[in-house]
Amino acid sequence: MVEKQQGKVIRKLRTDRGGEYKSNEFCHLLQQEGIEIQKTTAYTPQSTGVSERATRTIIGTTCAHLHAVTAPKQYRAEAAMTVIYVRNRHPTPAIQTGFTPYELWHGRKPMYEHLWVWGCVAYAQVPKEARNTMDKAARKCIFIGYTETTTQYRLCDPIGKRFVISHNVIFEESTSYYNTSDTVSQESRGYYALELQP
Repeated sequence: MVEKQQGKVIRKLRTDRGGEYKSNEFCHLLQQEGIEIQKTTAYTPQSTGVSERATRTIIGTTCAHLHAVTAPKQYRAEAAMTVIYVRNRHPTPAIQTGFTPYELWHGRKPMYEHLWVWGCVAYAQVPKEARNTMDKAARKCIFIGYTETTTQYRLCDPIGKRFVISHNVIFEESTSYYNTSDTVSQESRGYYALELQP
C-alpha cells in the first residue's frame, strides 16, 4: 500500500522479534523484495520507542473509551480502531510541520463533521425493503466506529447480535448505550456471550 499509494519504497523493517515477523515465509518475502530486517534486542521496548509510545497511548485511550461508557471489553478492538482513526486526524508532536498524519498520507485536510462520541446510542434506519409496514423504522444500536468512507458508520445491535453499516443514523451523543438502565439490565449482561467479529 505504501509503495502503490505513496510511490515510496520500503527499505528497512525494524521488529521486536515478535513471532509474527519470524516465519520463514515472511523473512523470505522481505529478502525477495530487498528489504533489510532490523531486529531489536529482546525485552527492550526503548529500541522501538516511537511505536511503543504510540501503542501505550492507543491502549490507554481505548481503556478510557470503554470505561467512560461502561461498555464490555468485547468492544476493545472497535474502540482501538476508532482511537487510531481519530488520532490520525489530529496534529501530533512527531510531525513538526503541524500537519496531521491524514494530511501527509492523503494530501488533503481531514473532515471533522462526521466525528461522534464513541459508545453513544445510535439509531440506524431500517430500509423500507427490510421491514413491514408496522415494523420499527430504526434500530437502536451502539456507535462503535467508522468505515473507510466518511459517509458510513459502524454500529452494533447487541439485541440482534449483528454489526450494522449505515449512512442514515441519528446519534444521541449525550446518551451512552450501556449507561441507560434498561439497556444495562436487559442487554449488557447477556452481551458477554456475543463474540464480535467484523
